[in-house]
Amino acid sequence: MRAKLDYKPIVVIAVLLLAWQFALGGGKVVSDTLAPPIPVAVALFKLLADGTILQASLQTLASTLLGLALGAGAGTALGIVSGLARPIAAAIRAPVELLRPLPAIALVPLMTIAFGLGLKMEVFIISFAVFWPAVILSQNAVVNVERQLLEVAQALELSRLAAIQKIVLPAIVPRLVVMLRFTAAIALLIAVTVELVSNPRGLGHEMMMASEAFVPDKMLAFLVAITVLGWCLNWVLVAAERRYGPGARKPAN
Repeated sequence: MRAKLDYKPIVVIAVLLLAWQFALGGGKVVSDTLAPPIPVAVALFKLLADGTILQASLQTLASTLLGLALGAGAGTALGIVSGLARPIAAAIRAPVELLRPLPAIALVPLMTIAFGLGLKMEVFIISFAVFWPAVILSQNAVVNVERQLLEVAQALELSRLAAIQKIVLPAIVPRLVVMLRFTAAIALLIAVTVELVSNPRGLGHEMMMASEAFVPDKMLAFLVAITVLGWCLNWVLVAAERRYGPGARKPAN
């Protein structure tokens, strides 16, 4: 049987767009901060046609993925090691609790001095932001591995490295997928924020430039592009979570 298409979200979106259109007098109200959906759609089409949105989207996506890979990768590695070794967990507890509450965006002035404006600065700040939740969540995943699995590793007389590869990693993959989805949202949020505040590249910067030029239709078009980029990234990670996350059905042999 074919799955029935749920029209409710489409109807809700259409109603909201119509309300937005008529709230501004059907486009007759002139505003420096808001624009009706139709001019926004026109501006979006023009920015797509000249490649502006594509270029800015690729810049934001590259920063997001690089920062996510570096920060979440390093954080996951440290989290796994500290989850397996209590002395290491005790040693990093104080630095983690000290630095974790520090807002990553507060590092923009310092990192601008260190790296200058551009990709390096943005990637470092994103990496810093996602590193700490990756450490905590991956460490928690290892700590909650069923003791029976660890007893199996001991019974098989596996080395520590072999136990990690064959027992621990397969057991924590579902939790790591959930962690990746969580940190990816943080990475995109920080990327756009850095571009809004300081970095002259990406969707955030283009949106800020349109705002400062009092071109609301163009500004909102970039906001739509940011929303679509976030939706696409989330869709990929949701698919991964359904495939590998908790409760995922394993394919039959």
